[in-house]
Amino acid sequence: MTISSARRGYLLLYILIINLLLVCVSPVFSGEIPPARSRSDFSYENATIIEDVTWKGTVIIRGYLLVAPQATLRIEQGTEIRFMKSLLAAQQPRLIIMGRIQCNGTSDRPVLFAPNIKDPARNDWGGILLLSSEKRNLLEFCRIEGAATAIEALFSTLAARGVMISNSINGIRLNDSTANLSLLEVSSTDTGLQANDSEVDLQEGTMSNNQTGVAVFRSGFSMAAMKIKRNQKGLVAEESRIRVSGCEFSANEVGAGIMKGEGQLLLSSFTGNREVALRLKGARLKVQRNLFTDNQGDAIQAEDGRSIIWGSAFSGNVGYNVANQGTEDITAVLNWWGSNEKSVITGKAGSRKPGNGLVTVAPWLDRKPSGLP
Repeated sequence: MTISSARRGYLLLYILIINLLLVCVSPVFSGEIPPARSRSDFSYENATIIEDVTWKGTVIIRGYLLVAPQATLRIEQGTEIRFMKSLLAAQQPRLIIMGRIQCNGTSDRPVLFAPNIKDPARNDWGGILLLSSEKRNLLEFCRIEGAATAIEALFSTLAARGVMISNSINGIRLNDSTANLSLLEVSSTDTGLQANDSEVDLQEGTMSNNQTGVAVFRSGFSMAAMKIKRNQKGLVAEESRIRVSGCEFSANEVGAGIMKGEGQLLLSSFTGNREVALRLKGARLKVQRNLFTDNQGDAIQAEDGRSIIWGSAFSGNVGYNVANQGTEDITAVLNWWGSNEKSVITGKAGSRKPGNGLVTVAPWLDRKPSGLP
C-alpha cells in the first residue's frame, strides 16, 4: 500500500511540528553550558502555587515560582531544586515565599538549591525570597549555590539550621525580619549575613572567605560560638544592640568593628587579624574576658572612652594592645598584658598621636585569667 505525495507531505509537516514543540518544552536550557538535570519530578515556569505541596526528587523551576500566602511548600530530604531562565521571559529565576516553606533536609541528605547548569557561578539565579511571610518558615540542612542573594527575608520570620551557602553574591539578607540561625556556613560571598532593622540570633557556625562576614545595622543581634575567619571584615555592627559570646575571630583583615551601638563582647578570641582585631567608635560596649593574641596590627583601636575593657588577656600583638585614637581617656583595667613590667605594659597602651587621650591600665593582673578561650 502506498501513501500519496500530498499525504506524505502532511505527515512530514506533522512530524516537524511535533519535534519543534518537544524542543520548546524540553527541560534542557538552550544556553552555552548544558543543564545539570534533564528530567524532573516537578516542573514549573513563571507559576504560582496556591495550595499545599510536597516536593521530593528533582524539581526544575524556569523563571519565577511564587508560593501564595495560603500555601505551604514542604521539601523532603535529598530533594534537588534546580533553577533556569524561562524561555518565555528573560527574568532571573527565583523562588518567592509569601506563604510558608518547610525544608526538611538532613545532614547526610541535604536539600540542594542551585542553577541547572554544569558549572554554576554567582548570580546564575536570584535566590529564595521571603516576602512578608511571618509564618514558621524553616530551612534545615540545605545547600545553596550560585545565587544573587541566597536567602532574603523582608518583613518575615525565618529559622534556619545547617544551611550551607557558597559561590553567591550575598548569603543572607534580612530587612525588618526575625531570624534564628544555627550551624550556618557561608563562604566566598560579598556579605555572608546582613541584617537591617531586624532581630537575629546566630549560633554555632562559620563565616569564612567573605568580603564581610556579618554586617548588622540598627538591629538586635546575638552571636555565640561562631567562627569568623579569613574575611576582609569579620563583623560590622552599627547602631545595634549586640551580644557576642564564645566566638573566634581569626585571620581577618579587620576582626570586628562596632560603631554607635551598645552591648557586650565576652569570652571570645581574636587571633592573627592583620590590620586590627577590634575597632570601637561611639560604642558603649563591655569588653570582658576576651583573648587578643598574635594580631599583626593593633589588638583594640578606640576613638572614645565609652567602652570599658577588663578581665582580658593580651599577648604577641605587633601593634598596640589598646590604641587610643581620640581625645577621651580609655579605661582598660584588670587585664593581663603578657608582662608585669610597667614599661612594657604602658608602651603598648596609648596613642601614636600627641594630644590624644590616655589609656588607664592600672591596676593590672599579674597572671592570665583562667577560663579564657
